[in-house]
Formats: sequence, C-alpha cells, structure tokens
Amino acid sequence: MAVSARYSDLTVLSQHDDSETLPGAMSDLLPYVMLNAARPVLIGPRSGQFAQIDNTVVVAWDGSMEATRAIGHALPLLRAARRVVLALLHPPAGHAQPARHPGADIAAYLSRHGVPVEVRPAVTTGDVGAALLAMAAEVHADLLVMGGYGHARFREILLGGVTETVLRQMKLPVLMAH
Repeated sequence: MAVSARYSDLTVLSQHDDSETLPGAMSDLLPYVMLNAARPVLIGPRSGQFAQIDNTVVVAWDGSMEATRAIGHALPLLRAARRVVLALLHPPAGHAQPARHPGADIAAYLSRHGVPVEVRPAVTTGDVGAALLAMAAEVHADLLVMGGYGHARFREILLGGVTETVLRQMKLPVLMAH
C-alpha cells in the first residue's frame, strides 16, 4: 500500500481501532503508510460524518520539515478553505524559527498562495497533541493538517508524542505528511 501510495496525490485511510484488530492484520498500517509513502495521508476518524473539510482548517505549525511538507501537500485544500487557523504550540528546540513572531513567515507564505490565514499561538503545559485537538474543537475545524512523526517513531511509541495522541484521539479528519 505504501508503494502504491507513491503514485497517488493523496491516500485516504481510516483511524485504527485497537479493539477491531484482525489476526494477522498490520495494526500499525496507518503509520507505516505515512512514513513510507512520501505522499500525504488523509485519515478519517472511526466515527462521525464529515460532509466537508474546507470550512475551517487548523494547520499545526512547529517549523519542522514534516509540518512544511504537510502544508505543501495541503495547499489545494487550504486555498479552498473559508478559514485557516495556524496553530503554534511549543515549537521544538532546534527547529528553524525566524527572529520575528513565530509563524509569521509561514503565514506570509500561505497568504501569497491565497490562503486566508489567522495565526493563533497557544501555550500548553500538557500534551501538545491534546491541546491541538482541543484548539481544533474550539474553532469547529473540519480538518487538521499536520506533519507526522517529527521524532523517531520508536521514541514516540515509548514516550508518546503529538502524532500518536492525534491518531488515538482524533474526532475530525486529519491530513498528515512525514
């Protein structure tokens, strides 16, 4: 599936439910495809109905290569959106950030592409993934765009991470790219 996804503009998969794992089934199919396809993956939550994904879109920005790739892949969807909220939650140390206000450069980039963007910084002392999902719920987002697995997957499995939290707790479609 990951190899086939390389020849597609977008791969659409469903959120995994651990209680429904079939014998011999690959329980980490979604992360595997995302990490090996070199293309974006649109993940639908296991419950709910989503008639549109272009009213309000939340874009997670941390300055990482993965977030940059996700934004690039999502540009057609972002251009079509009525509202795009750029979520800034704790940019990790070591990621390139401008001296100006964090997010200013990517907001300018999105604006040049005709994307109606509003920058929304937030501070959280807890789980960044949960805070990101809370922000998406707060603004009634129909789609979350984010980079996936900015840290080594092994580290995220052991310690948890934003990607793992979002994949477990998502209640809206999520477009991820690695």
